[in-house]
Amino acid sequence: MHRYYFKMLLMIAIVAFCILFGVSVAKQGVDRVHGGTADEAVLVKKDSSENEKLLLQLQRERKAREQLQTELEKARADKEKQLDALGNTRVYASDNSNMNGIGNRLGDLVQGAARGVISVFAGLFDAF
Repeated sequence: MHRYYFKMLLMIAIVAFCILFGVSVAKQGVDRVHGGTADEAVLVKKDSSENEKLLLQLQRERKAREQLQTELEKARADKEKQLDALGNTRVYASDNSNMNGIGNRLGDLVQGAARGVISVFAGLFDAF
């Protein structure tokens, strides 16, 4: 019975580590894609004058982003009008066959590595 409890404890520890590590990696990925929250950027310092300066800077950056967004939308609308004037002859030419092949090979490599790791852990449990 002692081996059974040791195996179960080891398995629970591994699963807990994997879950916590996965949550951490997912959080970092979301922060990288969407950026940090504005609250973290503004409330770093406790000095109110520093917070006001940071708040003003963030507001200026937000206005600049909004202005760039409107300019981008205008440019996109103009481009759409030009394309419509040409008679809606849009050609989408993209050759992603090389990237698809690389992605498939990389996926196969990761899958093989995962199978190897699983077999190593299964072997460890069989050894105890």
